[in-house]
Amino acid sequence: MSLLVLELLRGGLLHDDVHTVAGFGLHRYIQEPFLEDGKLVYRDGPQVSLDAEVIPRWKHRLPNTVAPKCFPVIWDAQ
Repeated sequence: MSLLVLELLRGGLLHDDVHTVAGFGLHRYIQEPFLEDGKLVYRDGPQVSLDAEVIPRWKHRLPNTVAPKCFPVIWDAQ
């Protein structure tokens, strides 16, 4: 989920300046919780999808069947 939020933020489809239950900013949702020595810590989530067809990087245009015409989306399917 953190990768999806990251790509939407990169593409400008989400705004970071919002209040959430985790605090201010959606950037908090690009981190993932882990237990380290019995304590909760947050680390950066993945930066690239293991399957670029599921969550592509933000560079190449998606076909019109995938993205609505009102959102000219650019993704990078690497």
